[in-house]
Amino acid sequence: MAQTSATGDGGLGCLATTQVIMSMIAGPVRTVCMDNDMDVSLAFSHSELQTLRQCEDFANALLKITSDLRKGADTSEKLPLPPFPKADLLKMMTLDTKPDKTLRGEELHAYLNSKIVSADAKPDEITLPPQNININKMKMKDVLPGLKKGYLTLQKISAKTLHFCLNYGAWLNTAFKVYKIYKARGLVKDSWAKWLRINVGVSDSYARKLRELSTEFINYKTIHNLSIPFSELWNRRLEISHMLNTHPDIAKYWLGV
Repeated sequence: MAQTSATGDGGLGCLATTQVIMSMIAGPVRTVCMDNDMDVSLAFSHSELQTLRQCEDFANALLKITSDLRKGADTSEKLPLPPFPKADLLKMMTLDTKPDKTLRGEELHAYLNSKIVSADAKPDEITLPPQNININKMKMKDVLPGLKKGYLTLQKISAKTLHFCLNYGAWLNTAFKVYKIYKARGLVKDSWAKWLRINVGVSDSYARKLRELSTEFINYKTIHNLSIPFSELWNRRLEISHMLNTHPDIAKYWLGV
């Protein structure tokens, strides 16, 4: 197969690099059809556009490195590579054939209410089952107490994790405000994403989600007690915000007042 070299405008080279990245990903591909005069940004959400920008940054950086390697040039200054949001890109590309039932309003409130576990409670240790028991003589009812207690512990840990995520998002929001002041004064040269990656090790995409959820829900005390994955809160954030903004009584409940 003929090799594609980097061009001045990065056109063919970027295409080759993109093909390398695409070879890392499997699954049915999402296709977006648009009229010629349609703004491409209208076909994607803000978070999806952010994912595309990060992929482009990664592809361009990889293209420069492969080009320099072909020339025998030093590439150490180009490390580390920008983050490559593979999971987010895969989610955009893969066709989801599963039916998605979007919960709204009181139905969403009832669902979330069923997921509440006190985040203040200290999770108990999940101990191993007794090793000297006779399995042949055990009954199903004998294992139920251990199963129920262990599941409650897992729920408490999940609620605690969400609580920590919201609080950590507040730290990130505070840090971003300080960063903007430093940036305006010329005291820091790196971008916010690069500063985070080098000094903290967290990706900008993950930090952005933490910051957005914290900004939206930090003051809703009862949301801190939800035993749901962070990803679920992120995926339901728009419906939850709409519920809180359009149902004052429900909002009071989640505020904990």
